[in-house]
Amino acid sequence: MKQVVGGAFASPRPGGLEDNIVRGLADASRNFLYNDMRPEEENDWQRKRLLEGVMRNMKGFLQARLAVYLPSIVNRLMDSEVQLSQFAPEPLNP
Repeated sequence: MKQVVGGAFASPRPGGLEDNIVRGLADASRNFLYNDMRPEEENDWQRKRLLEGVMRNMKGFLQARLAVYLPSIVNRLMDSEVQLSQFAPEPLNP
C-alpha cells in the first residue's frame, strides 16, 4: 500500500484496515473463477460482487485520511507565514 499511495495514506505499523484491504483483494482474486462457457455478463457480475467489499474498505480507508490530509495542505498553502515565493508569480507592482 505504501508504494502505491505513499506514506501519508499508509499506517506505519502492519495491521488494521490496510491489511484488510490487501487481504480482501487477494481473496477476491482467488475466488474469482472466470468461466468462458458462461455469458460474459455472469463473469462481470461475479467480478463486481467480489470487488464491492474491497472498494467499500478502500473508500473508507482513503476517506478518513483525506479528511485530515487535504485540509492540512490547504491550511499550509493559505498560511501567510509559509513562503511560497519559488512557486508564486512575479508581483505586478514591485
